[in-house]
Amino acid sequence: MTTTLHTIGAPSWVEKTFSDYPRTCTASTDNHVARQWTIKHDDGLAPVTDLKDSEAIWIAPESLIALNAWRQRHHLSPLDLESPSANWLSGLGPALTGRAVITTTASDIRSWTEIPSILGPRPWSQLSQGRVSEFRAARRNFHQLQMALTSAPANASITLSGHIPTITEEWCVIINHGMAVAASGYCVHQSAEACHAHTAHQTDKSTHASAGPTAPPETKNQTEQADTRANADESNLTNSNKKHDGSNNVTTAQLSIGRNNNPEFNPLESHDILTVFDGARFHEQYREPAIKMAQIAAMTSGLNRASIIVAFAAGRPHIIEADPLWCTAPYPFESDGEITAFLSAIAGCRMNNDNDHEQQTRNHSPESTVTAYEPDAWMLFHNQKRYAGYS
Repeated sequence: MTTTLHTIGAPSWVEKTFSDYPRTCTASTDNHVARQWTIKHDDGLAPVTDLKDSEAIWIAPESLIALNAWRQRHHLSPLDLESPSANWLSGLGPALTGRAVITTTASDIRSWTEIPSILGPRPWSQLSQGRVSEFRAARRNFHQLQMALTSAPANASITLSGHIPTITEEWCVIINHGMAVAASGYCVHQSAEACHAHTAHQTDKSTHASAGPTAPPETKNQTEQADTRANADESNLTNSNKKHDGSNNVTTAQLSIGRNNNPEFNPLESHDILTVFDGARFHEQYREPAIKMAQIAAMTSGLNRASIIVAFAAGRPHIIEADPLWCTAPYPFESDGEITAFLSAIAGCRMNNDNDHEQQTRNHSPESTVTAYEPDAWMLFHNQKRYAGYS
């Protein structure tokens, strides 16, 4: 039996990577599983009308909002896709996140007289469930934060987090049924402060190990501002334009950065960041700690499915964020089994499909908290009328 992955509104490189996945699985005993996947692409310029309940879906949140609004107008059931809750990160605690994290509303923030001291004077702030052009993820002081939220709906969910200045490397871990099933390095940081801390850490470790990790290459670095991150395409992915101590699950080399359009950009905080999609090399010794940290976070919070970003600062892992699998970029996973597990995890995100085995699995996982994606009010305002002209 062939399973179909239907990508909607994906940029060309995402489409190509997904299409290449089955062809890469040709040398192991489980390759027949991966080859049973059929990849189907749709540009998302018009409502997709031929989705089957059995199909897995990869879609940008903006496209999902538009499509569900169109389906509602035509008395069709919505596409309910599993997602971490808006306050998932703030519920973990600093032992896992490595810094203070608060999730609140735009209305509450507008009533503040100062930023809570536990966040520091310039915390990262971003929309909890997606992004809008008026409020890209950035470090902001109190005045900047107040001004940036001027046009936000009162109930817009905003996540604020303290700054981790010494991150050197980030990994993405795929969680399915609360367990880690795949992992890949995401990016390496080449800022002066991070490199200094990382060098000091490795020097200290050299007294305990005979050989240190292979250093990342210094070529092809993508100079990027600290206050924003590039997104995979113009339609935007969940949690896009992430902070440099966070991530969106897409390559930073695919789009221009647009730093001159960001009034909060601080050139003193610029980073050279190289992603796995640009050929970055990672410290393999971080793989297992990243997997372990992500799995602890999933088990602690009851998270069922997500991609979790784990960052390393001075060699210590910190949970940066969790994103929906159905808009997670296709990483170059190192094994056929990981590719297959990633595709299967995406397929499991459909909460209203007719997959009996998947439903049975949900029923036998009472410790997991399964939540559907709930678009933020700000995201709804911008995207729910995209297909208004289609009958």
